[in-house]
Amino acid sequence: MRTFRYRWEWRLRSSPDALWPLVTDTNRFNRDVGVPHVERVGGSLASGRSTDSKGPGWRRLRLVRFGVPIEWEEEPFEWTRPSRFGVMRRYVSGPVATMRVLVDLTPSNSGGSTLIYQVWAEPRNALGLLAIPIQVGVLSARQFERTIRHYDQLVQTPRATIATTTQPRFATGGHERLAAMAAGLIADGADASLVSKLTTSIEHDDDFALSGFRPYALADQWDVSRRRLLELCLHATRAGMLEFRW
Repeated sequence: MRTFRYRWEWRLRSSPDALWPLVTDTNRFNRDVGVPHVERVGGSLASGRSTDSKGPGWRRLRLVRFGVPIEWEEEPFEWTRPSRFGVMRRYVSGPVATMRVLVDLTPSNSGGSTLIYQVWAEPRNALGLLAIPIQVGVLSARQFERTIRHYDQLVQTPRATIATTTQPRFATGGHERLAAMAAGLIADGADASLVSKLTTSIEHDDDFALSGFRPYALADQWDVSRRRLLELCLHATRAGMLEFRW
Protein backbone atom coordinates (compact mmCIF):
# COMPACT_ATOMS: atom_id res chain seq x y z
CA MET A 1 0.00 0.00 0.00
CA ARG A 2 1.02 3.61 -0.47
CA THR A 3 3.05 5.36 2.21
CA PHE A 4 1.62 8.63 3.50
CA ARG A 5 4.14 11.39 4.18
CA TYR A 6 3.45 14.52 6.21
CA ARG A 7 5.76 17.47 6.79
CA TRP A 8 5.11 20.43 9.08
CA GLU A 9 7.41 23.39 9.60
CA TRP A 10 7.32 26.00 12.35
CA ARG A 11 9.44 29.09 12.87
CA LEU A 12 9.88 29.51 16.62
CA ARG A 13 11.35 32.15 18.91
CA SER A 14 13.28 29.69 21.08
CA SER A 15 16.65 28.13 20.29
CA PRO A 16 17.08 24.41 19.57
CA ASP A 17 18.92 23.99 22.89
CA ALA A 18 16.03 25.53 24.81
CA LEU A 19 13.33 23.52 23.00
CA TRP A 20 15.16 20.20 23.05
CA PRO A 21 14.18 19.05 26.59
CA LEU A 22 10.49 19.59 25.84
CA VAL A 23 10.13 18.28 22.28
CA THR A 24 12.22 15.16 23.01
CA ASP A 25 10.29 14.23 26.15
CA THR A 26 8.12 11.71 24.30
CA ASN A 27 5.99 10.82 27.33
CA ARG A 28 5.08 14.49 27.83
CA PHE A 29 4.59 15.12 24.11
CA ASN A 30 2.31 12.08 23.72
CA ARG A 31 0.17 13.25 26.62
CA ASP A 32 -0.01 16.82 25.35
CA VAL A 33 -1.10 15.78 21.83
CA GLY A 34 -3.73 13.39 23.19
CA VAL A 35 -2.09 9.98 22.68
CA PRO A 36 -3.64 7.39 25.04
CA HIS A 37 -1.52 5.85 27.79
CA VAL A 38 1.32 3.72 26.38
CA GLU A 39 2.42 0.63 28.27
CA ARG A 40 5.39 -1.64 27.77
CA VAL A 41 4.71 -5.24 26.81
CA GLY A 42 6.93 -8.07 28.12
CA GLY A 43 10.16 -8.78 26.28
CA SER A 44 8.95 -10.94 23.35
CA LEU A 45 8.87 -9.42 19.86
CA ALA A 46 6.79 -10.52 16.88
CA SER A 47 9.78 -12.45 15.56
CA GLY A 48 9.68 -14.64 18.66
CA ARG A 49 12.96 -13.21 19.92
CA SER A 50 13.29 -11.17 23.08
CA THR A 51 13.90 -7.44 22.98
CA ASP A 52 17.37 -8.08 24.39
CA SER A 53 18.27 -10.36 21.47
CA LYS A 54 17.68 -7.48 19.03
CA GLY A 55 20.04 -5.24 20.94
CA PRO A 56 19.65 -2.46 23.53
CA GLY A 57 16.91 0.09 23.05
CA TRP A 58 14.33 -2.15 21.36
CA ARG A 59 10.91 -2.04 23.00
CA ARG A 60 7.48 -3.55 22.47
CA LEU A 61 4.70 -1.12 23.36
CA ARG A 62 0.92 -1.01 23.33
CA LEU A 63 -1.97 1.43 23.59
CA VAL A 64 -5.72 1.29 23.10
CA ARG A 65 -7.43 3.87 20.84
CA PHE A 66 -11.19 3.90 20.33
CA GLY A 67 -11.33 0.42 21.85
CA VAL A 68 -8.81 -0.97 19.33
CA PRO A 69 -5.57 -2.40 20.83
CA ILE A 70 -2.49 -1.24 18.92
CA GLU A 71 0.88 -2.88 19.50
CA TRP A 72 4.25 -2.14 17.95
CA GLU A 73 7.98 -2.80 18.07
CA GLU A 74 10.01 0.36 18.50
CA GLU A 75 13.57 0.59 17.25
CA PRO A 76 16.16 2.54 19.26
CA PHE A 77 15.72 6.29 18.93
CA GLU A 78 18.07 8.35 16.80
CA TRP A 79 19.39 11.26 18.88
CA THR A 80 21.64 14.11 17.73
CA ARG A 81 21.32 16.76 20.41
CA PRO A 82 20.02 19.43 19.87
CA SER A 83 19.37 19.14 16.15
CA ARG A 84 17.60 15.86 15.32
CA PHE A 85 15.74 12.90 16.74
CA GLY A 86 13.59 10.19 15.23
CA VAL A 87 12.26 6.66 15.60
CA MET A 88 10.89 3.79 13.51
CA ARG A 89 7.87 1.81 14.71
CA ARG A 90 6.76 -1.52 13.21
CA TYR A 91 3.20 -2.36 14.19
CA VAL A 92 2.12 -5.92 14.93
CA SER A 93 -1.56 -5.07 15.36
CA GLY A 94 -3.92 -2.30 14.35
CA PRO A 95 -4.54 -0.51 11.02
CA VAL A 96 -0.97 0.81 10.57
CA ALA A 97 1.98 -1.29 9.35
CA THR A 98 4.91 1.08 9.95
CA MET A 99 5.45 4.65 11.08
CA ARG A 100 8.62 6.71 11.06
CA VAL A 101 8.98 10.06 12.83
CA LEU A 102 11.83 12.51 12.23
CA VAL A 103 12.21 15.92 13.89
CA ASP A 104 14.84 18.49 12.90
CA LEU A 105 15.71 21.65 14.82
CA THR A 106 17.76 24.27 13.01
CA PRO A 107 18.97 27.54 14.58
CA SER A 108 17.99 30.77 12.86
CA ASN A 109 19.98 33.99 12.59
CA SER A 110 17.45 35.76 14.80
CA GLY A 111 18.23 33.48 17.73
CA GLY A 112 15.16 31.33 17.30
CA SER A 113 14.82 28.09 15.38
CA THR A 114 13.01 26.24 12.63
CA LEU A 115 11.39 22.96 13.67
CA ILE A 116 10.49 20.45 10.95
CA TYR A 117 8.34 17.48 11.99
CA GLN A 118 7.94 14.65 9.47
CA VAL A 119 5.87 11.46 9.59
CA TRP A 120 5.85 8.51 7.17
CA ALA A 121 2.98 6.08 7.74
CA GLU A 122 2.20 2.89 5.83
CA PRO A 123 -1.28 1.39 6.30
CA ARG A 124 -1.79 -2.29 6.97
CA ASN A 125 -5.32 -2.51 5.54
CA ALA A 126 -8.25 -0.51 4.20
CA LEU A 127 -8.98 0.88 7.66
CA GLY A 128 -5.47 2.27 7.76
CA LEU A 129 -5.97 3.91 4.37
CA LEU A 130 -8.90 5.81 5.86
CA ALA A 131 -7.54 6.37 9.37
CA ILE A 132 -4.08 7.74 8.62
CA PRO A 133 -5.18 10.83 6.62
CA ILE A 134 -7.76 11.69 9.28
CA GLN A 135 -5.78 10.90 12.43
CA VAL A 136 -2.31 12.01 11.34
CA GLY A 137 -3.07 14.44 8.52
CA VAL A 138 -5.83 16.37 10.31
CA LEU A 139 -6.25 15.62 14.02
CA SER A 140 -2.59 15.08 14.96
CA ALA A 141 -1.51 18.01 12.78
CA ARG A 142 -3.69 20.35 14.84
CA GLN A 143 -2.42 18.93 18.12
CA PHE A 144 1.21 19.14 16.99
CA GLU A 145 0.76 22.80 16.04
CA ARG A 146 -0.85 23.65 19.38
CA THR A 147 1.72 21.73 21.43
CA ILE A 148 4.84 22.98 19.64
CA ARG A 149 3.63 26.58 19.89
CA HIS A 150 2.87 26.05 23.58
CA TYR A 151 6.38 24.71 24.22
CA ASP A 152 7.86 27.71 22.45
CA GLN A 153 5.81 29.98 24.70
CA LEU A 154 6.86 28.08 27.83
CA VAL A 155 10.54 28.44 26.98
CA GLN A 156 10.08 32.18 26.48
CA THR A 157 8.41 32.58 29.87
CA PRO A 158 10.48 33.00 33.05
CA ARG A 159 10.51 29.70 34.94
CA ALA A 160 8.83 31.17 38.02
CA THR A 161 5.71 32.07 36.02
CA ILE A 162 5.47 29.02 33.76
CA ALA A 163 2.07 27.35 34.08
CA THR A 164 2.56 23.64 33.49
CA THR A 165 0.08 21.79 31.31
CA THR A 166 -1.28 19.93 34.34
CA GLN A 167 -1.26 21.53 37.77
CA PRO A 168 0.07 19.22 40.53
CA ARG A 169 -2.18 18.29 43.41
CA PHE A 170 -0.98 18.10 46.98
CA ALA A 171 -2.45 15.82 49.61
CA THR A 172 -3.98 17.51 52.64
CA GLY A 173 -1.16 19.01 54.66
CA GLY A 174 1.34 18.45 51.85
CA HIS A 175 2.33 22.08 51.49
CA GLU A 176 2.92 22.35 55.22
CA ARG A 177 5.10 19.22 55.28
CA LEU A 178 7.11 20.49 52.32
CA ALA A 179 7.67 23.84 54.05
CA ALA A 180 8.78 22.07 57.23
CA MET A 181 11.25 19.91 55.29
CA ALA A 182 12.63 22.99 53.52
CA ALA A 183 13.08 24.77 56.85
CA GLY A 184 14.87 21.71 58.21
CA LEU A 185 17.28 21.64 55.26
CA ILE A 186 18.10 25.33 55.73
CA ALA A 187 18.60 24.79 59.48
CA ASP A 188 21.08 22.03 58.65
CA GLY A 189 23.12 24.43 56.55
CA ALA A 190 21.67 24.04 53.04
CA ASP A 191 21.74 27.03 50.70
CA ALA A 192 18.44 28.85 51.23
CA SER A 193 18.22 30.06 47.62
CA LEU A 194 18.70 26.51 46.28
CA VAL A 195 16.16 25.13 48.73
CA SER A 196 13.70 27.76 47.54
CA LYS A 197 14.26 26.77 43.88
CA LEU A 198 13.84 23.09 44.73
CA THR A 199 10.61 23.55 46.68
CA THR A 200 9.19 25.85 43.99
CA SER A 201 9.89 23.16 41.41
CA ILE A 202 8.20 20.49 43.53
CA GLU A 203 5.18 22.74 44.08
CA HIS A 204 4.65 23.82 40.48
CA ASP A 205 6.22 21.36 38.03
CA ASP A 206 4.09 18.50 36.76
CA ASP A 207 4.67 14.76 37.11
CA PHE A 208 6.66 14.45 33.90
CA ALA A 209 9.12 17.12 34.98
CA LEU A 210 9.58 15.59 38.44
CA SER A 211 9.55 11.87 37.69
CA GLY A 212 12.84 12.20 35.82
CA PHE A 213 14.44 14.69 38.21
CA ARG A 214 18.14 14.92 37.19
CA PRO A 215 20.25 17.16 39.44
CA TYR A 216 23.00 17.89 36.89
CA ALA A 217 20.57 18.81 34.11
CA LEU A 218 18.58 20.96 36.51
CA ALA A 219 21.75 22.65 37.81
CA ASP A 220 22.66 23.60 34.25
CA GLN A 221 19.16 24.93 33.66
CA TRP A 222 19.29 27.00 36.87
CA ASP A 223 22.90 28.06 36.24
CA VAL A 224 24.07 26.82 39.65
CA SER A 225 26.84 24.48 40.80
CA ARG A 226 26.17 20.84 39.90
CA ARG A 227 27.88 19.60 43.06
CA ARG A 228 25.89 21.92 45.34
CA LEU A 229 22.58 20.90 43.84
CA LEU A 230 23.49 17.21 43.92
CA GLU A 231 24.42 17.50 47.60
CA LEU A 232 21.14 19.28 48.31
CA CYS A 233 19.15 16.55 46.54
CA LEU A 234 20.92 13.86 48.54
CA HIS A 235 20.16 15.70 51.77
CA ALA A 236 16.56 16.13 50.60
CA THR A 237 16.19 12.36 50.28
CA ARG A 238 17.16 11.97 53.94
CA ALA A 239 14.61 14.63 54.86
CA GLY A 240 11.89 12.79 52.93
CA MET A 241 11.43 15.51 50.30
CA LEU A 242 12.81 13.39 47.44
CA GLU A 243 13.12 9.67 46.78
CA PHE A 244 16.46 8.37 45.55
CA ARG A 245 16.42 5.73 42.82
CA TRP A 246 19.36 4.26 40.93
